Amino acid sequence: MKNIIYKNKICDVSNCTKYICAIICFMFCGIVAQSQTVAKAEYRFDDDKGFGKNTQVSLILAADSTWVLPTISTSGLAVGYHVLYIRTRDSNKKWSQTTRINIEIVANETQTKDSIIAAEYFIDFEPSGGYGFATDIPLSQKDSSITKSFTIPTSVFASLPIGYHTIYGRVKNKLGLWSETFRNNIELIKSEDARSVVKVEYFFSGNDDIGFGACYSKTISIKPPFTVDKDTFYIPLNQLTYGNNITLYIRAKESVTGIWSQTAKKGGLNVVPPGPRLATTTEENSYSMYPNPVSDHLNIDLANFNQETMQFILTNLVGEVMQSQEIKTNRHK
Repeated sequence: MKNIIYKNKICDVSNCTKYICAIICFMFCGIVAQSQTVAKAEYRFDDDKGFGKNTQVSLILAADSTWVLPTISTSGLAVGYHVLYIRTRDSNKKWSQTTRINIEIVANETQTKDSIIAAEYFIDFEPSGGYGFATDIPLSQKDSSITKSFTIPTSVFASLPIGYHTIYGRVKNKLGLWSETFRNNIELIKSEDARSVVKVEYFFSGNDDIGFGACYSKTISIKPPFTVDKDTFYIPLNQLTYGNNITLYIRAKESVTGIWSQTAKKGGLNVVPPGPRLATTTEENSYSMYPNPVSDHLNIDLANFNQETMQFILTNLVGEVMQSQEIKTNRHK
């Protein structure tokens, strides 16, 4: 006695012929739906000898006016995978297209729940040895249906290029038979590393770009992730280009290889030379600061002080805060 597996399902041969007949009957329903003149078919396992040269069988007319294929014997087929070729012929002796069905013949053995005993995977290309020569997936249990999570070492991906890849896998039962190979698509992306921005350099329109690393530069420290980190640096007055509609060019260098980024630019800047700004007038308030220039002490007079606390902030020419005080009276020194 033998068993047969169709699409990884196992049944007795005694019932399998009925199972095949039911499938083929369903197939013929589609083949002969447009004609009632089909009355003959032929089939062959594994090697199709050509039209009219295979095993001839007469079709049986069913009650619903469809044609049914008689029982096909699997006697003599060896244990393993086979292909059933089958086609029909009409009354004008014209043959249909050939249909093929994959089947598997297995030895008669009771299938217990520990039927899956091994699993393996490979990436992109099948190993030269075929089944059993891919990378083993350890199984902690043996069953007829297994959901298994496994980790692929990072060393496996080290030699793969960044981009899309395919992981293939299959399982083996205790009879030594392998399943069909399943597949899953993955994308390999570059992870964050220890690189960081360590320097920026800049120049203004009207000045030549004299090359990477040769322009005005500032040492800074920006570490990944770069999407959230930022840093501020000041450009000294003697490195500014004054005027209207000035363009600032800037680029950054990373720490590991010393590679510079592309040069970005910010146009439309109005850069004005610094000058004394010790008095101003607004609608709400007016104040004066003297003497100008100042050396030791600065006097601040508020003409319309409203008794609210105000803040006095003194910065240098590059924006660094040198002193900060509260002003609580209309005259402050």
